[in-house]
Amino acid sequence: MAGYVRWDSGALLVPLLARGPEDGSGVLDAVSPYGYAGALFAGESDGATRRAAVQELWQALRQLGYCSVFLRLHPILDGANDAFESTLHHTGDTVVVDLQQDEVALWMGMEKNTRSVVRRSHRLGLVVERLEPLGEHLEELASIYTETMERVGAAPAYFTFDLAYFRELHAGLDRLLSLVGVKAEGDTVCVSLNSTSHGIVQSMLGGSRTAARPLQPTVLETYESMLLYREAGARYLHLGGGVGGQRDSLFRFKRSFSNDIRPYYSVRAVLDEPRYSQLVSERARSLGVSVAQLLGSGFFPAYRAPL
Repeated sequence: MAGYVRWDSGALLVPLLARGPEDGSGVLDAVSPYGYAGALFAGESDGATRRAAVQELWQALRQLGYCSVFLRLHPILDGANDAFESTLHHTGDTVVVDLQQDEVALWMGMEKNTRSVVRRSHRLGLVVERLEPLGEHLEELASIYTETMERVGAAPAYFTFDLAYFRELHAGLDRLLSLVGVKAEGDTVCVSLNSTSHGIVQSMLGGSRTAARPLQPTVLETYESMLLYREAGARYLHLGGGVGGQRDSLFRFKRSFSNDIRPYYSVRAVLDEPRYSQLVSERARSLGVSVAQLLGSGFFPAYRAPL
């Protein structure tokens, strides 16, 4: 679903997934779809109008029985951030590549070691290309992605991105999606699925073959993608951040391609305080921890904190 508020000169749109009693939790709340779904304003508005629009949305959800809302905002499309006031939470940072730079600036914006890997990849004869038509490469994408998730010991949720998911995604987004692959001696050893909309390329899902790890093909894929999408006229390549917004090894890898770091914010809004407190207390008892410990875990909504 989506939250939509309009006024004479503009509108607010917030993509949402509803979670309700049918999932066994006995509570109704809303969350952003996977990724940086954001909240978008169109038309003209000042800060007071944007804040009022958000309050209208909260009130509408409250009247429908929603207890809380968790939103993932967009690090580039950040014009709505000031509307969320005290519910705004700095969750981490993400890495953006400004594709409006020339090739020399893109090259020099990468870390020295990263440039060395690109040079070595070229010497070894690795080749980067768009894998088209996309529909014919979905099985390859699913296979490499799953192999990567197994190798890194990813959380169970990441394994839901299987072949059926990729087929459904392709059917829904079609031309907005593109697949970039790295080939070594004719075999695809690395893939990256990206979406493109209004000049923003979003790195979505991908991976590499375990046997190809010594080649570090993801480095070459990322660099050549910068050039491919720049040539296609895109403005930004958003690489994303670390797992859970952390500055972990994944973040450091992405950071090696660009020093353009953007703050990533989430919105954590409690719409029904008494109900929220009751649910948190019940969840804390079921986990055998105190309410303070549960609230201090940083998980939101706290009553959905995992075991």
